Amino acid sequence: MQVLSELLKKMSDREKIILNDYPIKHAPTIGKMYEGLTKRLLNESMLDKYGVKVVSGFIQVSDERSGQIDCMVVIGDGSRIPHTDDFVYPICQVLAVIEVKKNLFATEIAEAYHHLNDTLRLSKLALKLQEDEKTLEFSTARPALEYLYLFGELAPRYEENHVLPFHKRVIYHTLVRDSLTPLRIAIGYNGYKSELGFRRGFGRLYDNKSNVLGYGVINMPNLMISDGFSIVKTTGLPYRGFWDEKAGWGWLSSSGSNPLLLILELLYARIELVLKVAVDYGSDLEDEVLYPLMLGRPVQVNSQAGWNYTFINAPLPKGKPRSQEWTPLEVSEYQKEVLDLLHAEGELSGDDQKLARFKDKYSIDDVYELVQPLLDARLMINSKGILSIAPAKVLIAKVAEKWYCGSEADGRFQQWLAR
Repeated sequence: MQVLSELLKKMSDREKIILNDYPIKHAPTIGKMYEGLTKRLLNESMLDKYGVKVVSGFIQVSDERSGQIDCMVVIGDGSRIPHTDDFVYPICQVLAVIEVKKNLFATEIAEAYHHLNDTLRLSKLALKLQEDEKTLEFSTARPALEYLYLFGELAPRYEENHVLPFHKRVIYHTLVRDSLTPLRIAIGYNGYKSELGFRRGFGRLYDNKSNVLGYGVINMPNLMISDGFSIVKTTGLPYRGFWDEKAGWGWLSSSGSNPLLLILELLYARIELVLKVAVDYGSDLEDEVLYPLMLGRPVQVNSQAGWNYTFINAPLPKGKPRSQEWTPLEVSEYQKEVLDLLHAEGELSGDDQKLARFKDKYSIDDVYELVQPLLDARLMINSKGILSIAPAKVLIAKVAEKWYCGSEADGRFQQWLAR
């Protein structure tokens, strides 16, 4: 995927120069040129091997129809609008909606934000209709995994989410809603000349928007691109956020990594989720570097859920890398022994005799302190003092006289071992 995204970036950069210099001032035609380039890039992304197509047109939900959409990534067949190249697709067949612009600065950011929110509106309508018809079915497996990574605890069954504290309930609901809404992406081929400039320009959109209707976490598109810089939601699939006890959920970040790579990562993760297929990512041992941009804490406002936001204005590190190598967690002999014990016995409480014997054998004072790195990596769970292995299968291997531990879930640990 790294190689493919670099090839697409070179193609994009080359064609952008041609389009920027093309002697035409007719705005609709200019728009069509950049839309055509976007479709070409997506069609070169090998999405068709999964039966996925790239079209333009409209989304239909019952008798409601969206405005015209520049690019839609879809599955199956839609209805062609007579004598045009546009199609109408039911929202259940739409994986992603892409807004294309020649430039993406503050004004265009706001325009794209509100335009893409129409997709969210239609998604909510479709889910409501299914709920009324008692045909609504969805899996919360992936949102529950993101919940685990945020809070280090298992999410309840979705119909029992009322047992959660308010802030966790709102975040769990947001994770589920985001997974059920088509990806929303805004691409500006020209724009800010620095990542910091983009962060500050984007910040105007959410300035003084805490607890304002229409500016919740769910309203934000999954990805916005301005020239070579991106702002991406870290709500999972695949980019993950973090939880800060003071400021809340780190749900939005920026990146100077290849924007085409971020697009592919988002699209392929959605293809896996919706089509339930295994996507070949190739050697996936590089992580895009993301810098947190905004944190949000759910709050109650007049019996409704709102968000208090914290915007991060700190300068970015100088000479910052675009990517970093993925490595598994190195564990000590004692930590490995705890994992082996849990593999053999299942969950164990801190006062269990088996753990007591382990502590005596190795002169361990605090087993919880010992396994904290495993808890932080979400390879183990501490549920009210009861230790257990995380739901995804955890693998342990010895390399060069050191023990390493990783999850089997995404296959990266196996790739790292093979390399």
